Amino acid sequence: MACQGPLPSSMPCIKLKIREICLTALIGEGKLCWSMRKFLLIPFFVAMFSVPAVPHPGGLDANGGHVNKKTGEYHYHRKKKAPAKSESNQYKDRVFVVKRVVDGDTVVLDNGEKVRLIGVDTPESHKSKKLYRDAERSQQDVETIRALGKRATAFTNDLVQGRKVLLEFDESNAVKGNRDRYGRLLAFISLYQNPEKQNSNVVIVTNPNGNIFVNATIIRSGFGNAYTKYPFKYMEDFRTYEKEARSARRGLWK
Repeated sequence: MACQGPLPSSMPCIKLKIREICLTALIGEGKLCWSMRKFLLIPFFVAMFSVPAVPHPGGLDANGGHVNKKTGEYHYHRKKKAPAKSESNQYKDRVFVVKRVVDGDTVVLDNGEKVRLIGVDTPESHKSKKLYRDAERSQQDVETIRALGKRATAFTNDLVQGRKVLLEFDESNAVKGNRDRYGRLLAFISLYQNPEKQNSNVVIVTNPNGNIFVNATIIRSGFGNAYTKYPFKYMEDFRTYEKEARSARRGLWK
């Protein structure tokens, strides 16, 4: 089919060479008229320049972001904005039930949400890279670390398994949507109702409402370290609880 209108004198048959791709607007032996060429080139440019750039390696989490391994900062690559603080209001003043205890510092709620307890670090009970890091740092063998991890898991299980809990968040994690690099919810947990009886190895810490503050109770009872790599509002209290537990040789410090 012949072109129905002449090309502008300043616009001869245009060839585009982008990334070694040469495009000539031809169909068979007939040249497309200039108006048709423009429509043909539009999707080409869209395809070439719409791929989002990721300046450094690393997979993205469910929120479209990840932690920069060099700086330790969490940031986003997708157009989705960082979750606002108000998004955590869906958990505020709501009562959840602990469905399962993963390990001493991680639990799963009845809505399926996995929660990492802020400021608490317990020994690993499962085989993982962290297990070997813990063994190297503590100069103990892997099986010893796992045995301690199982004791810590059992303590947390006795404290919260099947019980109603309330969540509290820390302002420092709001910019990350109150989640860690693995997508787990970062929170402080308190029991909604305190049990009538408690095991003798539990040294209770309560929140202002008189409810058992789970994160702090784990540390004060000697079944976890105060994890202070990232600042949080109760950090100095948690450090004090760990020193107290060490001095009294409670829990894992025996």
